Amino acid sequence: MGGRSKTVATYAVCLALSLILSLLEGAFPPPVPALPYVKLGLSNLPFLFLFAVATERKWIIYAVLAVKCLLASLFAGAITMILYSLPSALAAFGVTHLLIKTAKFGLPAISAFSAAVFNAVQLLAACIVAGSGLMYLMPYMLAAGVAAGFVTGTVVWLVIKYMPATYLLTEAEQESADENNP
Repeated sequence: MGGRSKTVATYAVCLALSLILSLLEGAFPPPVPALPYVKLGLSNLPFLFLFAVATERKWIIYAVLAVKCLLASLFAGAITMILYSLPSALAAFGVTHLLIKTAKFGLPAISAFSAAVFNAVQLLAACIVAGSGLMYLMPYMLAAGVAAGFVTGTVVWLVIKYMPATYLLTEAEQESADENNP
């Protein structure tokens, strides 16, 4: 499978895997019962992987991420969930994108910071929709986000470290895809 086909297939598999992980994560009780909104962020694993290995055209990842937020909301039967998940996901992965570009931080740290941003934006969105009475949760949501993000980043780092190079998107493959399909 060459250039563009491999890229499209990789994004499609990551989207499918993210949706499956989102549904699985929603089926389990929250890891911290006192904080029912806290999740491990398993559905972010494929997107963190994409941001870490893709070298060009990262805007496509944002588009796939938006589709994931919409589909996850529909599959969960809670379309209003997109009010919280889409701005949070875009902000968090915007931070991920910027921090990866700096190349000054490891993937676990980037993921931890991005998860904290995700939780902060999500809680702010909830406050806009439901009222500011939820702001007392902010320190707990930030702490949970940092912990879960660090674990998520470590998992993705290990996958990338031990994955055979033939499975990773390379710059040459992406350039080839661009040349073949302008």
